[in-house]
Parts: sequence; C-alpha cells; structure tokens
Amino acid sequence: MAADNPMTYDAFLSLAQNAGLDIGPGAGDAHMEELYSYVKAVLASLRSLNELDVSQAEPDMAFMPFRE
Repeated sequence: MAADNPMTYDAFLSLAQNAGLDIGPGAGDAHMEELYSYVKAVLASLRSLNELDVSQAEPDMAFMPFRE
C-alpha cells in the first residue's frame, strides 16, 4: 500500500469480510467505523518502517527445535 494512497473504507470492509468479520447490516456500523479508524492509525504508524535501512543487517538464523 502506497503511503499517499491510504486504505479506503470499502477496501477495509472487503478485508474484514475476508478475515471472517461480520460486516452485515446488523453488525454495527459504528463498531466497524471505529475499527477502520484504528486500522488506519496503525498503518500510519507502521509507515516509518519503510524508511529503515536494513541492507547491512543479516537475517536471524532459523530456529531449529531439538530433535531426538
């Protein structure tokens, strides 16, 4: 998602429905609007992660649990 193109409410409702949330008429529009504003705030706070330079960082080693 581009920083200058925030998620639309219709896109949010589609994602919510695909995630299994009830977005029908009896679901409570106020609750979905509150959730949408929360998701937008979280996405905005995560945008700063795009500015991190991790080109010189090595990825962590994969966790291999002990096997007998």
